[in-house]
Amino acid sequence: MTPGVLVIAKNPVPGRVKTRLQPQFSADEAAALAGAALHDVWDWAGAAPWRCMAIDSLGESLPGWLSGDAFPQVAGNLGDRITAALSQAASRHGPPLLLVGMDTPQLTEAHLQEAADMLARSDYVLGLAPDGGFWALGASGRAVPDLGEVAMSRADTGANTLALLAERGRVGLLAELEDVDDEASALRVAQAAPDSRFARALHGIRQ
Repeated sequence: MTPGVLVIAKNPVPGRVKTRLQPQFSADEAAALAGAALHDVWDWAGAAPWRCMAIDSLGESLPGWLSGDAFPQVAGNLGDRITAALSQAASRHGPPLLLVGMDTPQLTEAHLQEAADMLARSDYVLGLAPDGGFWALGASGRAVPDLGEVAMSRADTGANTLALLAERGRVGLLAELEDVDDEASALRVAQAAPDSRFARALHGIRQ
């Protein structure tokens, strides 16, 4: 069974998203890139049987293109927010479930199929990123452990998340994908997905 997709995201508001893209890009440009990437990921998630978004909006208006099931993130650190979002998505729609962030606009249906194949024979799947984090986490049915125990945005975040999942079941590793974190990674991701909204937005900014 193809998993449903949960996208965890920040509302692409200037000054609140992709601050590591500055000063190479202005706050408005960084927000435009974040919004394009999120739109790409949300469109990709439409290939799943269901999709929902846990979004940190602080009461701001959401993007006009966002249609469907969206709910606010809880308070707490990133691990707490991920755990709560996974629990809420599972209670709304049921497993299997794949969580992704907003920073991988190069996703394709092949990535979703890979997750489905691995979840058919594993309790969890994890997609690691070159910076030491992870871009995806999925569960075939078991509850996801409390990720509030894992320090996020560090070089060992992915390894520690893998160890936590492995204590509770079988884990399949998805293909490694790069997140958009800085100018260099933005250029590489745009090259990997030249037809994406993200690549077009980056090309327009750099003209």
